[in-house]
Amino acid sequence: MGYQATSRTCPQEVLDRFKKDPGAFDLLLIDLTMPAMTGERLARKVRTIHQDLPVIICTGYGEQMAQQKLDRLGGAQLLLKPVDLRDLASGLRRVVARPA
Repeated sequence: MGYQATSRTCPQEVLDRFKKDPGAFDLLLIDLTMPAMTGERLARKVRTIHQDLPVIICTGYGEQMAQQKLDRLGGAQLLLKPVDLRDLASGLRRVVARPA
């Protein structure tokens, strides 16, 4: 799709990498459920560094449960699993095109 991605498997690695150069990231695409730290917690920590960073959270949980968590994050987007390429592309365009 033309985007450059930085991938990490551990939420703490994501946070450490983000702290080193927050300006290198245009958005955060994470799962709601991850080992050692939830996606909601990671998004909160990242937003203490860059409060306007767009966040997309993927989840296999029901939409209502996930939406409640997103509402607490303010402005995060939701992608329900399974995520197909078209939904991913649409979600990325929606948050990248959004004015900061």
